[in-house]
Amino acid sequence: MLRDGRWLPWRDRVSARTLDREPEAEQRIYDGRKTLLLQLDDIRVGDVLEYAYTVNGWNPVYAGRQFGGFSLDYGSPVARIHNRLVWPTGRDVVVRASPGTPEPRRSVGGGQQELVWDASDVPAVQREDHTPSWFDPWSEVRWTEFRDWGDVARWGAPLYQPPAKLSPSLRAEVDRIAGAYAAPAERAAAALRLAQEQVRYLSISMGTGSHAPRAPDRVFAQRFGDCKDKSLLTVSLMRALGLQANVALVHTEMREKLADALPSAGVFDHAIVQAVVDGKTYWLDPTQPPQRAPLDRIAPADFGQALVLSPQTTGLTRMETGDAAIFRRRIAVVFDLAKGPGHRAGFEVTTRYEGLAAERMRNGSFSENLPEYASKALKYYANYTRLAGIKPLAPLAWQDDEQANVVTTHERYDIDDPWERDKHGAPSKAGLPSPEMVDLLRKPEIALRKQPLSFGRGEELIMRVEERVPASWTPMEKDSDVRTFQAQAFSYLREFRMEGHSVHLTQTFRSKSDHVPVDQLAAHAKTLDQAADWIGHDLSWDLQDRSRSGGSGSLGKGILALVGMLALWIGAYHGSNWLSRRRLDASLARNAAANSASPHAPAHRSPETPST
Repeated sequence: MLRDGRWLPWRDRVSARTLDREPEAEQRIYDGRKTLLLQLDDIRVGDVLEYAYTVNGWNPVYAGRQFGGFSLDYGSPVARIHNRLVWPTGRDVVVRASPGTPEPRRSVGGGQQELVWDASDVPAVQREDHTPSWFDPWSEVRWTEFRDWGDVARWGAPLYQPPAKLSPSLRAEVDRIAGAYAAPAERAAAALRLAQEQVRYLSISMGTGSHAPRAPDRVFAQRFGDCKDKSLLTVSLMRALGLQANVALVHTEMREKLADALPSAGVFDHAIVQAVVDGKTYWLDPTQPPQRAPLDRIAPADFGQALVLSPQTTGLTRMETGDAAIFRRRIAVVFDLAKGPGHRAGFEVTTRYEGLAAERMRNGSFSENLPEYASKALKYYANYTRLAGIKPLAPLAWQDDEQANVVTTHERYDIDDPWERDKHGAPSKAGLPSPEMVDLLRKPEIALRKQPLSFGRGEELIMRVEERVPASWTPMEKDSDVRTFQAQAFSYLREFRMEGHSVHLTQTFRSKSDHVPVDQLAAHAKTLDQAADWIGHDLSWDLQDRSRSGGSGSLGKGILALVGMLALWIGAYHGSNWLSRRRLDASLARNAAANSASPHAPAHRSPETPST
């Protein structure tokens, strides 16, 4: 202890306790971590405490291979950071520092090599909000004794080798699946479902269990396991069924950037399955809630890059998942204004969730509590002034087609008279918003931003809006228009058509990237602004017939007034951001929490967040 310019011994004034806290026990993860609690007496304002500790040992699962790293800066300023890396001469160690890191001081002697990084007055480095999961602004040094990714695969392949003979209970399951299904794809899907349905998630990741899976026979007998256990069980079943399958390691946050990492056994945080069926590669996650659709309709695991644990592996494999990994929604909206001004209007919403979107809705247990979900949906729309007075006309309907992997919801409401009046009290326009599309095209804060902006990857929304006008109106002449907006991270297509007594608007949003680079932020924001000007629309009332209608605001012979080249002029409306994806954070070292429970997928909106 440094007090009043003097160093004082303080060790005898410290009481120490070791606590078995298991910080992730609520996520059903037990890794044996301990907490050392030091209680210090007589600590005063102005005292400076110096402490040191040593951690000895190495997990034997790595077979003597060393790897690791340390930081060169932090989220707070540091007066001095001193890092020293020492290893015996003759060991082949690869060391890599972040770009721009000053060269270390090097020395060799006494049978050792030494690298020293020493820095003073190191400023704080902050991570801005809404950066992609893989972005890391901090500098670091990493080292490894693994030569390449093939070397890592050869280390891991023996750990994940299926047993030569299955237990009688597992063999019975293999026979059952083989008897029930003839097609390879059906057998693969059945093996996956067995691991998902019959083995609950629980991780006991102590010692070598941090990376080495337990025997499939034991996992099935105990009916619990983590990502490693469930993946090896699935692979064992598939191989016993004559299918080609391997365990693969991924990083749920680094994703594609895993290819830039220094190869080591410690860089991964999740285990999945790669299966090749009828010549097609499938990436499957046994820790997901049951996926009961046919194999080609199951939402695949999608983490960018994977290391397939096979002796033949020489590098990482890019996970090509195509459209199957897209979060796709199709929303059909009907505004029924047939009764005209002075009357409430109909408002119906039918949403079709496909593939990944369907699984997230299904896993969110919304179908088990439809009244609560319907209440949230109602609140979501009630936040829009253009949907004032919204009231449900029927209970929310839910339809789940597990074989097609499609969930469909249907909502029926009516809203207050949407027609606004001019200063004479005559109807002028009816504002009809597209809330879900507004949520996707909301402009972010980019002023002074210096780091990439996260963007919703792999998402598609096709929104079709039909507006039904009164039959007494003069039929509209056929007309159409198409607008396209392209940015680095997304595209927005707007297709307009009117004919007879209906107006049709189709809007299609597709995300193309999980982030916006810093040099593209201004262009991204500009395109968002341009696209937002075309979201939603106002039906305009033709005031030229006001005298014939006596200015009463009754329907009379009113027709749609052309605004610009179309019968619509476009206004942007603001909603609330609905998307809050829950990230899978499974860890091979700590088997992180998200694998422990069924992911609570977001609904297509967040009613709790008020709109502007």
